[in-house]
Amino acid sequence: MSEESIPLGIVPIYIAKPEHATLLEKMLASIRNPETTEGDLDILIVDDCSPMTGAKQIIEQLAKTYKCDVAFKPENTGFAKTVNIGLRKAFKEDRVAILINQDLEFIQKDWLANGLADPAGVVGARLIYSNHLIQHGGVFFSILNRHWDHLYRFAPFNLKEVNVRANVIVTGALQFIKPETIGKVGLYDENFKMAYEDVDYCIRAFDAGVEVAYNPKILAIHHETMIRGDRDNAKAAQWYHESLAYMHHKYQEVSLTQYCNPIDRKRGKEIREKENEDRENSTVVS
Repeated sequence: MSEESIPLGIVPIYIAKPEHATLLEKMLASIRNPETTEGDLDILIVDDCSPMTGAKQIIEQLAKTYKCDVAFKPENTGFAKTVNIGLRKAFKEDRVAILINQDLEFIQKDWLANGLADPAGVVGARLIYSNHLIQHGGVFFSILNRHWDHLYRFAPFNLKEVNVRANVIVTGALQFIKPETIGKVGLYDENFKMAYEDVDYCIRAFDAGVEVAYNPKILAIHHETMIRGDRDNAKAAQWYHESLAYMHHKYQEVSLTQYCNPIDRKRGKEIREKENEDRENSTVVS
């Protein structure tokens, strides 16, 4: 990667109602405002076939105002296929790719420099809700309910544990990916449509020997679920459950213990020890 190369911000978007366009503009404005973003960043907006009437014209105007390139997809196919358009471009041009959700808002101008300075191949951010409680401080797997969730969700944003860099899975809502990582790990798995594709990518990176890190010095507000997270939307709900089922199928034979939080690891160890003890007792009795 050339030291002079400008990173590529990849913004997957979906505009179904005016509020979605408002969030996109707020995010773009926070990137182009020197008070909230310091440093050069090219932006590629990838539209996942937004259904709102007039969306194309709105997107083109925003791209012109905030100096962005745009790619319009002819079909709505989900997050993985959308971000892969940008990842292919970044890899071809030997640039750091930065996945940026349209519902983010940058509030601390050194977020970009801090992300680029981190040596890990995949780097995630400290994301907070608008009330400054933690939305994301990494991702963990619960062996108790077989579910993935964000570490420290709803904790105070200045909690000591949240402000420590850690090698954990990180969300794709704001994710730095180096070009050499794309070369080793590949693109996002397009069998996922709307959930867990970022978790899968981090697992694949770990498996390939690539460092994945949560970096609390990268800070942004995440207006979570404002775009695609509405479970009342039948299509979004279907995509979510299909992605969850695919994730379970893909990793059904894989131990995910290393991605559990300490409490789950302790409880899981106790459960396994009890199961082994029960099996041994059953053998003695029979």
